[in-house]
Amino acid sequence: MPDCKNETFENLDKCALHCSYNDINIRKYLDYESTFRKEFHQYILNKIKKFNRHKEENSEEEKKIRNGIINNIKNINKGFIDQNIELNKILEDNEVCIENIEFPVFIDEYLCGYGYVLKNVGKVFFKKCKFYNICKSEDSNIFYEYCLFLDKLNIYADSIFNENDEFSLKVNAGDRDYRYNRCVFNKDVSIENYKNINLITYNIFDRCEFKKDVSIKKVKVAKIFLNIPEYKKEGRIIEEYEVADYKEKEEINNIFTFKKISIYECEFFYKFKINGIGKYDKKKYLQSKNRGGDSLHIPSLEIKSLKIEDTKFKSKFEVKNATLEKMEFYDSNVEGIFDISECRIKKANFYKSIFEEFAVLVTYILETILRKI
Repeated sequence: MPDCKNETFENLDKCALHCSYNDINIRKYLDYESTFRKEFHQYILNKIKKFNRHKEENSEEEKKIRNGIINNIKNINKGFIDQNIELNKILEDNEVCIENIEFPVFIDEYLCGYGYVLKNVGKVFFKKCKFYNICKSEDSNIFYEYCLFLDKLNIYADSIFNENDEFSLKVNAGDRDYRYNRCVFNKDVSIENYKNINLITYNIFDRCEFKKDVSIKKVKVAKIFLNIPEYKKEGRIIEEYEVADYKEKEEINNIFTFKKISIYECEFFYKFKINGIGKYDKKKYLQSKNRGGDSLHIPSLEIKSLKIEDTKFKSKFEVKNATLEKMEFYDSNVEGIFDISECRIKKANFYKSIFEEFAVLVTYILETILRKI
């Protein structure tokens, strides 16, 4: 990388942190692993040394202590972190950004053993990183932007649900940060509980690409599950499309594709929404970019299979402007509006489900099975 001062590894043109794991000669793996761990330790240490040491409300004595801690820090082992209360306060007051690093297969889920440091930082952002190993994600202070996950991703709930908080969960979506922002997942993605930890208190996916299956089991989701950008009705394109910079109308036709989405024994307190772009909005978008648009297909969202079972939606359920091969909705309740308008569904199966408000079914379904709704 342009600002990287590490030595290049072996005969490659990048250091151990930034070179591709696949380019490493198998006989050099041990050297590579040792070099990677050493350089990643120094990378994190350098980030900490650049942290803001104090707040305005800190006394002069506190500022002096904090400056001394950061200036003299030489190691970030677990014992040192645990014993240093002031250092923990500094970590909590700061954010760290880890960029353009390729984490190889041998790196464990706590990233070379320094996960305990990142847990204590206010927010941690991984940007344009690549993960070769199976990833486990359970810390709500960690966020990913433009990252590539080459193996499975297991996401775990971060909080314990309290029934006394249910009303506030239902009416408040919270901040706009998403755990995964414009990331690509090459393998399956699962979202699960862990013992009695069953509540997700953060927005999860924003404009991500899923190449395999997505499953959600036995969790309560208090924030936004998935954000797909929409065309604004007042005639301008929202920022997401400008950033994406789609160049061909074929890219607009199939922006998002899902193989299988499975939801089992969950509760969604905020509105559940997976919408494609309608044919008129796509036409407006392309015309605004002088790209024509008369021959566009209707859906921009394709889902091979959407299966929902034993799940409660405390607000609106909305899947619009999409093509679905198969939709199954079993023993599930929707307290708000159920809207699957402008969809093309090949096969739909509804069984013992309750829609407390009303359902919008302006859609085209080739085969429908309705039993004891």
